[in-house]
Amino acid sequence: MTRQELNSIIEAKAADYGFGIKHEGDRITAVTGRKGSYISIRVFERPNFEKSDLQKRIGVHDIEIHTNICGMGGEPTMDELLEAADEIERGAKLTNDLRSLHLSIEEKF
Repeated sequence: MTRQELNSIIEAKAADYGFGIKHEGDRITAVTGRKGSYISIRVFERPNFEKSDLQKRIGVHDIEIHTNICGMGGEPTMDELLEAADEIERGAKLTNDLRSLHLSIEEKF
């Protein structure tokens, strides 16, 4: 798939779960929450040399999704705890959804 197709898939899935995205150039690097996030979802590209065709100058990158829970600190209110729990649950489901797609991209170099 192309980078544009990959971006469209990640953007649509993130929106389905109530998240936005962060770009660095034309690459999606993270999925973001609406407020101060309780979860960190990062998007990484890892070269897959076995699937790449160096003679045709086509590189394949597998997409990895890494998710971490961020610390809250302080003495959160019940509403803040429920909001954090909701965001963590949605983030976990999004992560599982994206990982199950086994995403990768092909690019000419």
